[in-house]
Amino acid sequence: MASDPKKLGSSAKFVSVPIIDVTKKNVTALGPVVRGAIIGADYIAIDCELSGLGSRKRLNASEIENRFNNTSNVAKTRSIISFGLSMFKYFKNESVESEFTFHVQTFNILSLCSDDYIVEPASVKFLVEHGFDFNRQYSEGLSYFRGNDKVTKEDTPSGEDFVRQTFMEIIRNKKPIVLHNGFIDLVFMYQNLYAQLPTTVHTFAADLAEMFPNGIYDTKYISDYVCRKEASFLEYVFRYQQRKNIVRANGGKLPFVQLEFPTTSSSLSSYVHYRGCDHEPLFAPFNPDLKLCPSFSNHGHCPDGKSCPTSHDIDQIVLSKDASTKKNERKRKRPQDSGVESMDELTDKQKAAQEILTDHEVQMGSKVQANGGSHRAGYDAFMTGFSFATYLVHSVIMVDPDAENGSAQSSNYSNPKSRLLGVPTTPEFTDLNITNRIYLVCKDIPFIIRKSAFSRNSVDHSNKYNIIQSTSLR
Repeated sequence: MASDPKKLGSSAKFVSVPIIDVTKKNVTALGPVVRGAIIGADYIAIDCELSGLGSRKRLNASEIENRFNNTSNVAKTRSIISFGLSMFKYFKNESVESEFTFHVQTFNILSLCSDDYIVEPASVKFLVEHGFDFNRQYSEGLSYFRGNDKVTKEDTPSGEDFVRQTFMEIIRNKKPIVLHNGFIDLVFMYQNLYAQLPTTVHTFAADLAEMFPNGIYDTKYISDYVCRKEASFLEYVFRYQQRKNIVRANGGKLPFVQLEFPTTSSSLSSYVHYRGCDHEPLFAPFNPDLKLCPSFSNHGHCPDGKSCPTSHDIDQIVLSKDASTKKNERKRKRPQDSGVESMDELTDKQKAAQEILTDHEVQMGSKVQANGGSHRAGYDAFMTGFSFATYLVHSVIMVDPDAENGSAQSSNYSNPKSRLLGVPTTPEFTDLNITNRIYLVCKDIPFIIRKSAFSRNSVDHSNKYNIIQSTSLR
């Protein structure tokens, strides 16, 4: 089941992603590994699996203050049952200017709230269908309390358990975080892993701005409002960006993302599982006769689930929308460096994109497909982090901090620590700030995270933040 991730290749093409489970049984061994990955990361992608969400209508209230209050009430009565983290660290390739290598470590932390909480039948059904093991969560989940700290000073220097310690470590090291459709996740993480939620949304925004001074990014906001994708649900964004990245790599000129997965020591290898994401189906012929589910194609969700008579094939959905884009743009001249290739343009590149996999990769692919869906929070965090990396590399140039006047050079790529890669160059990103803008369902404007002259930080946040800044974990 577990093997050396290095053999998966440091490449734009990857057939699976190693995900490390963290549970009560192995937290002593894996705790330092998680902390080291956080400290070394340039940014951290996060996803939370939740025990329920309550009324969708109330969560999508038109007034942002009402939406925040309703979501807060849900976060106080539900829990985080799985906490996914994917750490991305950039390494500059001096020899290949267009190649951007990211070292990636992904963790799936199984959590168990020690307070009473609601588990919704619809959520249970959905999670079980996607491979979530509730028996394992109750037997091996790492316990935590919601709201303000409830443990005594004697327990740990910071008065926290592991799950909350992990969130504290992200804040202490001032890491940028990346989410997908992240408003609910932010509310849940604050209430479940940090402190009691403030009473107003403006105070909540002010607290977040101080907690994450280097920025919060939302790939759904980028996909929907910046890049104007045909769809913006996470699986579609990931598969679209994965395909686009391979095409760019095969072209040999445009910047592309290359991933490097770390070698896992033999003592920890039993905790590693692999989630399949083979690139080959993305380059299969588009089947125009296949009837695709319109609900799933546009939103990533189908009320009929597995009983739906139409197809939920994500790769055919990507190809279908690409074919539609090609048809609509046939008479329009594309920007020279748009990085969006039509199926006609891909014809000559498909052979290169479908290189024969090694025996190891074929075997790994068959194994990971059998395990697919069992690590949703960790894998969703990875998909979010990868999509963010490709958006940055495909659509912006990096700032070279060593260049005179700190100017951006299109031929001189550098570390993303310098303003997170950050200078807009293509029409997609021109004059548009993507930092601290969180997607809001059914709204035309994002939730902007900032501290204004009309809002103060909450008392609970100030007390907790001072503790975080003055203590370190053992």
